[in-house]
Amino acid sequence: MRAILSHLLRDLGHDIITARDGVEGIEAAANKKPRLILCDITMPGMDGFEVVRRLAANVATREIPVIALTALTSTAELKQIESAGFAGSLSKTTDPTQLATLIEATLASCAASLPRALGGEI
Repeated sequence: MRAILSHLLRDLGHDIITARDGVEGIEAAANKKPRLILCDITMPGMDGFEVVRRLAANVATREIPVIALTALTSTAELKQIESAGFAGSLSKTTDPTQLATLIEATLASCAASLPRALGGEI
């Protein structure tokens, strides 16, 4: 999924940063200050819930919107994602082109509502 999304987002003209796990992703976010983070919920070691909690606790990353990429689709699971502080969620089962469209819409929406401009990569 990471490779597919990376390819699609590069084709759309985005600079991207990828991470293999939550720890690497948190470090990259703090150093690079991306405009948006796509975060898998189910990862080995540190799950997406812990990642979003740590990002929110860090002054350097707390304003970066985080979108959950998940196979979790029940109403209870989606409510858990929303209450954890994610800006939204995207199903991993969605067609990759639809994912790219949703990401573009989220970027536009988040950019309009952010209190300051956040430069950097996705």
